[in-house]
Amino acid sequence: MNATLAAAPSAPGGLTRPPTIDGFRRYLEQLAAWRATLDHALDALDKRAQSSRTPDVYSNDVSLAMALRASIDARCDDLVHLWDGGRVGATELARAAELTWGRLPDALGNPSAFSLTEACTLVSALYDRIASHLSGDAIAGSGATDEIVALRETLDRASRSARALHRREDDVAALALRLETLVNGAAQAEIAAGVPELANEAFALEASLIKEIGLRATVIFDAAAAASTRARLITDEASVRATAAEARVKIAAVPSLAIPSVETVGAPPGVPTAEVDTGPGSWTAARTQLDAYLAQLARIDAALQEAAARYGAGLARRADLRGLLGAYRDRAQRSGLGEDDVLAAQYESARDVLYSAPCDVEEAEHLVSVYQQSVLAATSPREKESR
Repeated sequence: MNATLAAAPSAPGGLTRPPTIDGFRRYLEQLAAWRATLDHALDALDKRAQSSRTPDVYSNDVSLAMALRASIDARCDDLVHLWDGGRVGATELARAAELTWGRLPDALGNPSAFSLTEACTLVSALYDRIASHLSGDAIAGSGATDEIVALRETLDRASRSARALHRREDDVAALALRLETLVNGAAQAEIAAGVPELANEAFALEASLIKEIGLRATVIFDAAAAASTRARLITDEASVRATAAEARVKIAAVPSLAIPSVETVGAPPGVPTAEVDTGPGSWTAARTQLDAYLAQLARIDAALQEAAARYGAGLARRADLRGLLGAYRDRAQRSGLGEDDVLAAQYESARDVLYSAPCDVEEAEHLVSVYQQSVLAATSPREKESR
């Protein structure tokens, strides 16, 4: 089995540049063929990983690859459905650009950190990584030649990651130098013993770099989400304060409930930059700060929802009672009881309370109930007679 997977087809257009109909069609055809290859390759790779000497080593990467494939499949199905046999216009092509270049959903339906094109690239890279290490794993007992090839591929990937992070390039270079020194000057037994040791170190180094890339990606994504959530909460706070002010004027016995101020939490923590970041520490610190900040926003969100419910309850109940009173008033009038003095007095009593400010909702409920029962008692026999 090859240690590399064919590159995914290039997507046409861009997020703000819809594809042409022909471009869309060709992309779907090429993507379908690539997905078939990916499905076969990943399933075979999964079986190889499970039958390897150390299956647990590969479980996380295989699970991530499978999750990426599921997201890719779901988004591709959306594109096929949108294509609808070629019945597409400008609106559908614009939507195709959003589906191709916009963020994929994760397993819970939330936006992930990757677009379809990025997910295809990542799953290919993961496949190459797993397949490369499985190749080394499979022949470890029969010689070091293939392991050396796999090790060099690992170091090459680690070098690219290190350059992107501006981190640990010296560590990668040191491992590469140790490998070349070993294969060029050591005896066969020393090479056989030394290559697996270097491979383990390179594997751990690459995993550390991938973890750091993931850390940076989640920090950037969550920082943007925090800013968006804060903006939404500011709007929510204004709405809750308006509801509370209205309730204090129009409803008697309004609960005394504090309304948190979103401004007190300030702006979201900043994201480190390459110019100031010399290690993962600043990103780890940013992660910790973001987690604490998001927890604050979550508490404020919960408090605002509680305040909205508590302050809005009286207003909502008053509106319900007004509707109920009007409905029974209509019922009485339809039954020829519009001039009934007792019912009229009960109606006016309930209406006076409901349309006064502040409104005593408990008293209004009682008066509406009295009027409701009186109307029912007065109209039920008439309805039976009419039937």
